[in-house]
Amino acid sequence: MRVGNVMVKRRPDDPKTIYLLPHPSEGIFLGRYIGWAAAYLLILYIGYTQLPTGLRGISDWLSPVLGVHFNTLIVAVYLIFTNPLTYPPVFSLWVTAGLLGGIIAGGKVGRGFMVGLAIFLSTLGATRAAFQTFLLHHQASP
Repeated sequence: MRVGNVMVKRRPDDPKTIYLLPHPSEGIFLGRYIGWAAAYLLILYIGYTQLPTGLRGISDWLSPVLGVHFNTLIVAVYLIFTNPLTYPPVFSLWVTAGLLGGIIAGGKVGRGFMVGLAIFLSTLGATRAAFQTFLLHHQASP
């Protein structure tokens, strides 16, 4: 039997044909995207519950006045700029989101890391988008 440029000697107990799937298991259909979305919503929801009392009060007070994007902005900024190594609830939130997203994305360690990184970068993007929407909304109003 020939494999590439290497000759492989066949033994009598070798199987004649080996059928392999063309791709390794990809988890559920669109698992990476579903994992990212589920973990991102988890981050924003639980991140709101982790806000300090004063910051949550400010967010609840100003969100009806300044728009719903202000609440997303406050939660995203808090999650990004809080040091997870000194505040264990935020650390456990990021780890849980990465594990949940990785499990939904197919259960591999590399996918869990990539989903976690995508969630963090999405939170950065949400900060920018919420701030930009907030500014555009209040520049247009008289």
